[in-house]
Amino acid sequence: MEKKIVGVFWAVAFFSAVLGGCDKNVPSDRQDITAPEIAETTEIIETSAATQATADDTTEPTTKVQSDFDFEKIVESTYICGQKLSYPLTWGQLGENFSLDSEVAYASFNYIYCYLNYMGQYLGVITFKDCKSVAQITENTQISSIDISDSHMEEFDVPKISVNGITFHDTHEDLYEALGDSYEISKYAGDISYSGVKYAEKYSFSFSATGEDELTSVSISFN
Repeated sequence: MEKKIVGVFWAVAFFSAVLGGCDKNVPSDRQDITAPEIAETTEIIETSAATQATADDTTEPTTKVQSDFDFEKIVESTYICGQKLSYPLTWGQLGENFSLDSEVAYASFNYIYCYLNYMGQYLGVITFKDCKSVAQITENTQISSIDISDSHMEEFDVPKISVNGITFHDTHEDLYEALGDSYEISKYAGDISYSGVKYAEKYSFSFSATGEDELTSVSISFN
């Protein structure tokens, strides 16, 4: 996990460098992706990884029972742009409407971070494990994490993500009702995480919200 966190910080630096020096290589349909948006996207990854790595120090369990959260069931009730997920999540599951932007990718240790597109439109950031380049990614490559925010929702004809019926701009109460009470809240960021271990792998669903109590980002992590 320590290696992944280091990779995350390199990824943040990489995406910042992309903004500064590679505008001419970015396709025209990426021109509306602003610096704040990319910073927000990479911050999601950083927050998610940091939350997992320091769970004992930075989170407060709201319940002593963690087994109430059925991770596999929730994965199978999660949809990304209408595409149903299943465990374990692999690149081939997402289908032909999804693509990777090989021009905006960064490899660190055994992880690679890429822009994820849906129908050619920027959707979020996706991470693969045991890969050092986009060329190594196949339909059987396991996805390590997906981070999606509520930005540019009007440009999508389907919900960007739905987790057991929960989607962007729903409230904390909606979230608790849909996913249960086995969550943790980050002391510093205020993110809400449902995490645990299944099949010897760590997992988490993390949600961020605005001050108006509307969910604005979702991070799914499999490690």
